Amino acid sequence: MRAAARIVAEADGRGGTRLSVLRGEPPLLLRRTGAAGGPATVHLVGGAAGPLGGDDLRLDVEVGPGAWLEVRSVAATLALPGPPDGSVAAALALPGPSGESVAAALALPGPSGESVAAALALPGPPGESVAAALALPGRPGVPPSRFEVRASVAARATLCWLPEPLIAGAGCDHRAVTRVEVADGGTLLWRDDLACGRHGEPPGDVHTDVTIRYAGSTLYRHELAIGPQSPGWSGAAVLGAALLCDVPAVEEPAHSDRPAGAPLTTVAGQRPCAASPPTPGHVPRPRGTVSGRPGAPGDGHAVGSVVFASSDPSATHRATSHFSEAPPRGESAVMALAGPGVLATAIGPDIRSVKATLDPWCAARLQDLAESG
Repeated sequence: MRAAARIVAEADGRGGTRLSVLRGEPPLLLRRTGAAGGPATVHLVGGAAGPLGGDDLRLDVEVGPGAWLEVRSVAATLALPGPPDGSVAAALALPGPSGESVAAALALPGPSGESVAAALALPGPPGESVAAALALPGRPGVPPSRFEVRASVAARATLCWLPEPLIAGAGCDHRAVTRVEVADGGTLLWRDDLACGRHGEPPGDVHTDVTIRYAGSTLYRHELAIGPQSPGWSGAAVLGAALLCDVPAVEEPAHSDRPAGAPLTTVAGQRPCAASPPTPGHVPRPRGTVSGRPGAPGDGHAVGSVVFASSDPSATHRATSHFSEAPPRGESAVMALAGPGVLATAIGPDIRSVKATLDPWCAARLQDLAESG
């Protein structure tokens, strides 16, 4: 399945935001929610199952000068495998009509000129069932499913991307690609949560690729791969409990072009950040432990990250110091990025623990933006 959706938000000239374009195709259906006037809120509604193997989905978001757009989803996104090499069968049971039986057959063209056959039988007495069977030819060599989001945020505009988590269902093979461009003076709150499998089942394969640029320079670049095709993904180097650990101070090379006073930063799997000066009374944790408790490899099954970018230094400072004022639950960290932005990240044994950490942080950022806007 191929589907595309587009949102264009513009200032309405009366202190609010209007949606000049709100267009979607199943399964990417868009609905404006909330009160009229003021910031615009759009919910992404799944109009069909998926993404399934072979699906190619794209969402484009454009926020014009002075506009404020908040994008959410009504439910989590579940990535599933596509049809296997054999056939897919579905059964439906419904009460049947009284004293009659009906048989119907339907033939439709298949994906490659074959046919799709469906048979429906309705037996008579009330309380019995209507049985429906649908057989679809398998599609060997189905490519991974893909969901690409491209967003642009103009100067004096605000975009808050706060969807429900992506769930890596067993057997899926999914690619999530994000590209965001924020103009100088724009504001961005961008969140991505990933649950590695449903309860009691192993995850499929998911590869996320996120790039956020601010004022023409890369602010955040991150890739994460989990699942059977990515050995070690649940270990300490990726999503295990030793992911977020105290690190020794890093001496900056003399030739570095980093602006004076700007902090060294880290993206998971790359170079560590410079250790902050110790605060009075602070007892450093041993290396190899995380915020909350000693590391235990391989127990991280959900991960969340939020990037907050703003040209207001006081807003980014409050975002950086949030966890020192309100200690988080579980394994988490907040760090300044090499630019006007902050990254908050958390891992946990399930998505609830991740949300318990990041939900208050996001709520505080939204309140801060509302009060300053």
